[in-house]
Amino acid sequence: MVSIERPILRTERPTVKPGLGKKRLMPETPFESGSIIDSKYEVLGKIGRGGMATVYKVKELKTGKFWALKSSDFEYPEDTNYDPIADETKAYKALPPNGCYWPKFYDRGKNYLVCQYFEGVTLGDKIKTSRKLSVADAIETALLIARALKEAKIPHKDLKPANVMLNSNQLIIIDWAITFRNMKEGTVAGTPTYMSPEQFSSLSVNYASDIYALGVIIYEMLIGSKPFHSNTISGLHSEKMSDESLKKMPPETFDNPSIRWSIQWLIDNMTITKQKDREEIFQTWDEVIEDLESISNNINNFQQKIESNIAIAYESAPTIVDDLSPTLVNN
Repeated sequence: MVSIERPILRTERPTVKPGLGKKRLMPETPFESGSIIDSKYEVLGKIGRGGMATVYKVKELKTGKFWALKSSDFEYPEDTNYDPIADETKAYKALPPNGCYWPKFYDRGKNYLVCQYFEGVTLGDKIKTSRKLSVADAIETALLIARALKEAKIPHKDLKPANVMLNSNQLIIIDWAITFRNMKEGTVAGTPTYMSPEQFSSLSVNYASDIYALGVIIYEMLIGSKPFHSNTISGLHSEKMSDESLKKMPPETFDNPSIRWSIQWLIDNMTITKQKDREEIFQTWDEVIEDLESISNNINNFQQKIESNIAIAYESAPTIVDDLSPTLVNN
């Protein structure tokens, strides 16, 4: 089962959802395996659950094809304009139709959407299983994420390891539910560990917020743990504003000091506290990609040099003769 980290979505009162005023949400009944939805889809099982929705693997009765069906866990009042399924549908339709870095949108129901089923694991699960990724693997994964967000042309706003899925052939980014959500003052949407400082303040959010999140993800892939440790939103915000938690890359992260310095420089600049400073350093995703490609090339060159030195050392090593080997004596 894919585990999906629940994003925190709250206003000043945790029971009030964005845009709903003081209205309470009515929980929807979850689908059971074997359920038939709208006479079109059979539920095969649950894939995972987020903060406001559950994702199921379903089979289309007409074609026999497998799809991922995302259903909202709550019923929203009709007199509100808040509809996360509609919001995510809007995002999928805004993404370039021929892109390969996100699920292909397929169908929309009353309280669900259907998109491409992707067989794989989340980056979050991979980090937990591996404890941490190799430097080469981490940088290559970050490069794919950066290329995906460049191709998307719209900000994701909830980028985190749980929303990155991969297998041996492909990487995709899922859960675009808050991409077009307009946040009111005092409202926070996203997953605090990966949120940029401006998201805590309900300020204008753009590609620079995703750059911040990717910087945090690179750190987590390399170290194997999150850089922030507070259990409260205010505490996490304070850690982010101190601008120090991500500056502690252990010396043993990589054998080559030059490459380690390049990675630390990149993380430091991707996670600068002020949004305008991030926008000045990385004016487009192309600049992030360029830096990641440069680091990736340096890693490959360094590894090739090591392999070459090992080969030379092996070839020049003296031949050891075993004097105790049996000798054939002719009588």
